[in-house]
Amino acid sequence: MRKITLFDKLKYWFDNVMAKGAIVLILWLMLISLLVVLVSSASMKLTAQVLEDSRGDQGSFSDLFWMNLSTVLEPGLAEGGSWTFKLENFTVAMMGILLVSTLIGLITAGIEDRLQQLRKGRSFVLEQNHTIILGWSSQIFTVVAELVIANANQRRPVIAILGDADKVEMEDQLRERVKDLKNTRLVIRSGSATEPNDLDLVNPYSARSIILLPPETDSPDSAVLKTLLALTKNLPPTQHTCQIVTCLQDVRNRSVAKMIGKDKVTVVMVNDLLARLTVQTSLQPGLSSVYTELFDFDGDEIYFKAEPGLTGKTFADALFAYVDSAAIGLHKAHGPTLLNPPLTTPIEAGDKLAVISADDDTIRLTEMSPQAIAEEAILAQTHRRGIQQRQILLLGWNHRAPFILAELGRYVAAGSSVTVVDDMEETLWRQEVLWEESSNLQIHYQSGDISSRTVLESLDIPSYTQILVLSRSNLRSLQEADERTLVTLLHLRDLCEQLHCAVSITSEMMDTRNRKLAAVTQTDDFVVSQQMVSLLLAQISENPQLNDLFDDLLDVDGSEIYLKPIGIYVHTQHPLNFYTLVEAARRHNETAIGYRLMRHSSNPERQYGVKLNPNKAEKIQFTPDDFLIVLAED
Repeated sequence: MRKITLFDKLKYWFDNVMAKGAIVLILWLMLISLLVVLVSSASMKLTAQVLEDSRGDQGSFSDLFWMNLSTVLEPGLAEGGSWTFKLENFTVAMMGILLVSTLIGLITAGIEDRLQQLRKGRSFVLEQNHTIILGWSSQIFTVVAELVIANANQRRPVIAILGDADKVEMEDQLRERVKDLKNTRLVIRSGSATEPNDLDLVNPYSARSIILLPPETDSPDSAVLKTLLALTKNLPPTQHTCQIVTCLQDVRNRSVAKMIGKDKVTVVMVNDLLARLTVQTSLQPGLSSVYTELFDFDGDEIYFKAEPGLTGKTFADALFAYVDSAAIGLHKAHGPTLLNPPLTTPIEAGDKLAVISADDDTIRLTEMSPQAIAEEAILAQTHRRGIQQRQILLLGWNHRAPFILAELGRYVAAGSSVTVVDDMEETLWRQEVLWEESSNLQIHYQSGDISSRTVLESLDIPSYTQILVLSRSNLRSLQEADERTLVTLLHLRDLCEQLHCAVSITSEMMDTRNRKLAAVTQTDDFVVSQQMVSLLLAQISENPQLNDLFDDLLDVDGSEIYLKPIGIYVHTQHPLNFYTLVEAARRHNETAIGYRLMRHSSNPERQYGVKLNPNKAEKIQFTPDDFLIVLAED
């Protein structure tokens, strides 16, 4: 057994002191400096008296103390005096050089260490009423960009981000992808959203809203639920907290999330949402642009507004109550939100109108001119044809495909069929489907690589009424998935030109930046999965009440958005204002919310021809190829 000496104890004590950091070491150096000055001053005074040295005895002890303190802080040799005085002065100067250089080194190291800690993003966020984004994924760029637009009319808004990546890298990527932050300030911290100590860095219990982004892993729901547990771990039961918005893939986890967060958590079911969007868009080309306009903050959004001036009137009156806003529903004071309710539905005290408008302060009641509606242009109601049989070609497979098939079965007529083509083994495909075929939709499977020209040529392309191309989201990156989709679309375009067939093609994209590249394929419509989810999360974080409204809007039951030929409503020989179109749709028990001009259908700068909430007094020249965008039960 080793014998512990006094030197070992002193060395151990010194090591512990050194390990306590720069602040403790600086304090020790200051104490040592004072001791050196005190001892040297006393020594000089004593030796001056013994040796009768006039240089050392020319001042009081305080004068010697100040002289030695100056020598320690600014080392230098005094002139004159005995050799004893000179030796003592030299010793003090050398000690000063040692102490000052060490002090400077410690201060420099301390500052560098602090800067390094700041670069790591581990300091506390001292903000109030801020928006928090938990998690780092490809969705964050769209979410931040949308929140920046939403915060434009706010005073000094702050977005705090907690991601599991390097802080500097996150800042660089956001700076590259989100060019203009306007008046919004970003505060970025590095840490895990599943760790309570890391969550505390962004001060979650003082935030206005929290957006919880799922990680891009095979089991994102587990991480989301764990983060919800971490968020509620230290929260007193009676304390009010902000609204938490997140998304899950498995519907069975929804009740668990609600159990953890209760009424403070709003959950968006990703697979269900994207399946509905994909199916509706595939049946109505151009619909994804409508939903993008409705979901994002750049343009018009949905707001809830109480209108005491309309109390006692009906929803039909509300349709014409605004010139630059569009009423689409009614939120009853003691009931649900009704989209496109019966026109005779009364507006009672406490009710709120669901209105599409540029901002909440642009919703203003206006008077309509009695001559605004062109009665002579409105067509009488005609018989509508019923739901038609469809032969659908589904190219590709991902975890959302079973939801898409189930949703298709709710829309198509009996006798419809879908042919699935993918390079997955059929036995594995059968296991993954996990659902029974509906009476309306028959499913067939064919094995093959959808990016292969040979496989696509073997398919009878003209026999299908529509083609739906899905992204392989299980590939290594979003870009790789979109590259595969782009190759497939290019082959399809070439085949359609060779076969002289016009088949409606709808494609799923993962990255919104690739949509512009895909425009060359002349595909009828695109559903950008990540973008749609991100837009919806940003909207709901600002107004949680929208979650139920969007859920109702995307459900096959009740009213949905349709693009219908404008020729079934009005004559198009002369320019018409939107008041006339609203009245024409009202006579069909529908709510008109916009139009699509097909002459701009390929122009992204004109939103592919989609215009929501147009000024009702402005006249537009329509053509028979254009569409009216309506809320209807069909």
